[in-house]
Amino acid sequence: MRDRLLAILIAAFGFVLYVLTSYPFPDWLDSPELMTAAFRLGVFHPPGSPLAVILGHLFSLWPCASPATSLLYFSALFAAGCLYVLARSVQDLWRGLGPKQPVLEKVVTIGATSAFALSPGLWSQAVRTEVYTLALLLFLIALRELLAMALHNHPDRPDLDQKRIRRAAAACGMGLAVHPLMALPVVLGFLPLALSRARRRSCFAPRNLMRTTTCFALGAAPLLLLPFMVHTNIDLRWGDPSTVVGWFQMILGTTFSHSFLPPATPAAGVGLQTLAVFVNSLGLPLALLALLGLYPLLRTNRRLGFCLILIAGASALTLLLQRSVRLDNPDVTGYALPGAAVLFLVAAGGLAVAARLLAKTYHRGSSVVALATLGLAVATLLPDPAAHDRSGCTGSRHLATGTLKRMPANTLILTADFNLVFMFDYLTQVEGIRPDIRVIYLRDLNNDALRAALAREDATLNARLPRAGDLDRSSLLKLAAYRPVALDLGPHLQVRSLAPLRPKGLLWLVTPGDLPDEKVLLDEQRIFYANLAPPVCKNGGEDPRTAEVVTWHAYWQAVGAYELGLPTLANQMLAVAWCAGPEDRTIATLAERPGLSRPLRCPQSRAVRMSFAEGSRPSAARAVTILLGLLAWLTGLLGLERKNKHSWLGLSLAGVLAMAILLALA
Repeated sequence: MRDRLLAILIAAFGFVLYVLTSYPFPDWLDSPELMTAAFRLGVFHPPGSPLAVILGHLFSLWPCASPATSLLYFSALFAAGCLYVLARSVQDLWRGLGPKQPVLEKVVTIGATSAFALSPGLWSQAVRTEVYTLALLLFLIALRELLAMALHNHPDRPDLDQKRIRRAAAACGMGLAVHPLMALPVVLGFLPLALSRARRRSCFAPRNLMRTTTCFALGAAPLLLLPFMVHTNIDLRWGDPSTVVGWFQMILGTTFSHSFLPPATPAAGVGLQTLAVFVNSLGLPLALLALLGLYPLLRTNRRLGFCLILIAGASALTLLLQRSVRLDNPDVTGYALPGAAVLFLVAAGGLAVAARLLAKTYHRGSSVVALATLGLAVATLLPDPAAHDRSGCTGSRHLATGTLKRMPANTLILTADFNLVFMFDYLTQVEGIRPDIRVIYLRDLNNDALRAALAREDATLNARLPRAGDLDRSSLLKLAAYRPVALDLGPHLQVRSLAPLRPKGLLWLVTPGDLPDEKVLLDEQRIFYANLAPPVCKNGGEDPRTAEVVTWHAYWQAVGAYELGLPTLANQMLAVAWCAGPEDRTIATLAERPGLSRPLRCPQSRAVRMSFAEGSRPSAARAVTILLGLLAWLTGLLGLERKNKHSWLGLSLAGVLAMAILLALA
């Protein structure tokens, strides 16, 4: 009981820390998309993550806060759960590999787990709404069962191993319903244990194999809810999972494959970048400890060391699917979390072995290990905590809200930028800001499922909406005659073929007729950007993603203004881009064109206040039904180890069926 209490205290420390330093509003990229999908029980991008969406929907119904605020604590809670499981895993490693010294065990557990709680990887994911901390929690639950099997070999107790395998299979299946690439690497770690001579016959017995498969499939059952979640929202951005082919494409991520291309850099460069990502996620002290702890761990328990290395290697391979392995990419940090957690356990295991060896040769060896662990925690605290504090970062919401408020009534926004389409959708659907505005991702202009749903909602709009390849001047003017149209520019669109356009916030508004005087355009854009540059957090920390959004949209507005013959406006937009992304070579190259010049200084920013409008809260009755369905599913899944297995299986399937019926009726 005391061991659990210690782990709970560490998890509570992490949760409070993450809540106090979390974003007050969603950041760019996936956070607003997950919030919107959870709020309306829609489909998240491939692989869909239905379990994360359903749990997020329950978060959005927290009565003490608005849906937008309550969803911000989604990742923090699951990150705290990760710390609990890690603390229990460190205790297991110590009792299997370290000396029998309870006081030293507690010191190492507190120091090492606190160091991981403060590591850049976990902290950066816990302060933003994402699926990675939930996926990591399920990964660690399965990994702890692997540690127990590797540390304790009981050939006379095959039933104990089977219980551990089934629990791990259920956790892996649930992880599959969140993020397959983070759930499946742990399966590789079980293979060496299951194929060992002592366990091979028991693990691969038909009856045991069937039970394990049932637990895995039942854990992954939320994936079957994807076809029903499609119909809760008309904006089908990721294909049509209501069909069998579309469902498999969603699960396998083929509709998102344009973001998973082989990197252009050589293999050696990718390897070094991957190593840098792991070191950056762990922090240098923990990374060095993992390197030093690998050898003693392999010498003491080769089976455990080999399994952990295999899992870490499989986790590293998932990073190779990223288009570019960048340290500032939050998705890259999320992918690296399982590997970082495994390396942390390698460090903890090596520390336990070193403590046992020191205790045999030096009577004060325990004190050395305790002091080293405390020094590790202190070394992790040395970097500036403000580097991970996002509590004052509101630039993303100010930027997107300012753009929406400048749009005419009933504007149709066409954008190719994930940052904008997710943020605009979140603001209109969840916070209720400008609900009259409709946002469509440019790639979805060719999505037959979206077109069919749109035809049922607004046949005239669907008839006038062109395909992606037919987007030109005439089609835009035809569409603008029915409804105001705004779009973002970039390498995918040519300015001259789309004129007449008018810059409006981050976007360009289709303007039938002549453009206003250049001075009017200058004043409009100056007022908009003056409140946003430089895009930093209120507490002095950086907000790099907002800076990147400002940089590239201001840059393309400068290019568009220059091609439209508005050099003064182009120079102003160039100054904004230069201030948000200083020393960028692309911006410097644009500044070399005739009539343009590189700015000498950045304009001063002014504080800005934005009003908050809350969207309609989801139905409480629906939330209660979903909660009961989840409880029935989990209760039946956990009860498969007991007697009357068919009754527990029926209870779990009934929970999934209840959620499916509710989603179909929503």
